[in-house]
Amino acid sequence: MRPSRSESSSPGERAKKPPRPTGPRLLADCDQPQAGLLVRLPRATATVRLGRLLAVDALPGDVLSLAGPLGAGKTCLVGGLARGLGITGIVASPSFSLINQHSGRLTLYHVDLYRIGHESELSDLGLWEAAEAGGVLAIEWLERFPDAVSRDRLQIDLRYAEGSPLQPSPSPAEGRLARITCGGPRSAARLAALAARLAP
Repeated sequence: MRPSRSESSSPGERAKKPPRPTGPRLLADCDQPQAGLLVRLPRATATVRLGRLLAVDALPGDVLSLAGPLGAGKTCLVGGLARGLGITGIVASPSFSLINQHSGRLTLYHVDLYRIGHESELSDLGLWEAAEAGGVLAIEWLERFPDAVSRDRLQIDLRYAEGSPLQPSPSPAEGRLARITCGGPRSAARLAALAARLAP
């Protein structure tokens, strides 16, 4: 007679599934800085944590460009960046205000270019002034005007994890992927520091 499930193994003998990781996890770390990092973000708290890690090594004048579809986690990541900089207030998307300023260890300028219709409007926004004021500039939708600020910046591309060749997921609810690249020596140093903090 075939033994029942309870007879074949005791609860103590059954292999326990390891807990699923909840923090940001480095999936790919390429030798060439231009290739960047691929980071797995299984939930929103991991996106916040990634922002906090970016804040650790942030210096005055750093620029971060955040790209990705609506709901990919751009503002969530900036919220983590703000917490890492010691900012305690609410960090909301500047969709209508276009630029929000937050005071912390460094001043954070959170910018959203989604509603900017023409490059001529950027001068009124004061991006260069914000970048030169000694704070950290986090810009959503910078891909619409890629020459608005220095190319030496961290580029963070967020997308749903579903369909990733490196870490396939059954649904968008399984999390996000962040591809992080650099555009010059300054941002390359930040990328290397982040890779070291994400290393297992």
